[in-house]
Amino acid sequence: MRTSLMCMVACVALLLISSLLIGIASIKADSLFDEFAIANFVAGILSMLAGATTFLAEQRISLKEIAYEHDRILTLKLPVQATALIRRHHS
Repeated sequence: MRTSLMCMVACVALLLISSLLIGIASIKADSLFDEFAIANFVAGILSMLAGATTFLAEQRISLKEIAYEHDRILTLKLPVQATALIRRHHS
């Protein structure tokens, strides 16, 4: 989760800088600010994509672990009453 959060924070920072550069570029007739604004915007979008991708990958791993534990609990030899409660809860 830390990686995806850091990517999202970097995304916000880069897009804020991009907005600032767009504002400066609209006042000054300098193509250097335009190029930096575009580069920051692209970097921000890529950072957002990286954050979303790592978030989804981490969620997939977590869900696999939860499913594994769920299956292991159902295969345990529990007393009949406990097994019925577990199965009724998941139905």
